[in-house]
Amino acid sequence: MKRRQGQPTITSFFKKPKAYNLDDAANVDKNFPNNSECNEQSNLSFKVNSGPKTNFRVEGIDEEKKSHNRSFQPKWITNDFAWLAYSASEDSVYCKPCWLFFHEAVGKGGHQNPGKLVSVGFRDWKKAKESFKKHMEKEYHKVCVLQATSFLKISGGKQLDIASQLDSQRTKEIAENRAAIEPIIRTILFCAEQELPLRGDHDSGALSLTRPEKKYGKFRALLRFRIESGDKNLEKHVLNSSKNATYMSPIIQNEVIQTCSDIVTEKVIDRI
Repeated sequence: MKRRQGQPTITSFFKKPKAYNLDDAANVDKNFPNNSECNEQSNLSFKVNSGPKTNFRVEGIDEEKKSHNRSFQPKWITNDFAWLAYSASEDSVYCKPCWLFFHEAVGKGGHQNPGKLVSVGFRDWKKAKESFKKHMEKEYHKVCVLQATSFLKISGGKQLDIASQLDSQRTKEIAENRAAIEPIIRTILFCAEQELPLRGDHDSGALSLTRPEKKYGKFRALLRFRIESGDKNLEKHVLNSSKNATYMSPIIQNEVIQTCSDIVTEKVIDRI
């Protein structure tokens, strides 16, 4: 029988899925710092977490400027803008997430250029809070904050890194596929062991979960019986699989039987 193009087979089902290439821009968020950019993970974690203490003193600022809020105010960090970091040597502040994680491609459409707080320190204290609020609305700031948060979760073991997330998802998909096809294979083997014919008058298309008007073969009837008996994996597969990937077709049935025959033949030959 000629196979229709694109028809799935048992062999193709168990083929190793395409491995994710972590160097492929389509698979990895290039804005997130990779190992080459932050190989000192513990050091970067310290930088992301660190910041000026709440009780430090800003030296060299006269009392008149302090009274008019024309100097750095530690309460800006403790009360409103936890992402700020103060440089005593420059008497200016930076945005920690943006300073650590900003890249040229960051920002809406990649067109927002970093200004003060990122590439250079900010020290216009008179307009400080107003400027900080505007900075918080920048798209690249929001992206950098998310990156810093993710990095801290990963370095703290609360979230898997990108490679592990991809590998975990792949492992989950393999387990789900095996759980879906196992009852199908077992049903085919049961019919073969009991010398029961698999097919009936109506043996194509989607498997109906209700008793059909047309007479099914024993294979499909047994699959429906398994679902009625509580096989949730099989039920999920029947409800969610595409029409050309149900793995219930006569072609699949023949392949399973042929594969079992080959295994039995090999074992018989080994005994001789």
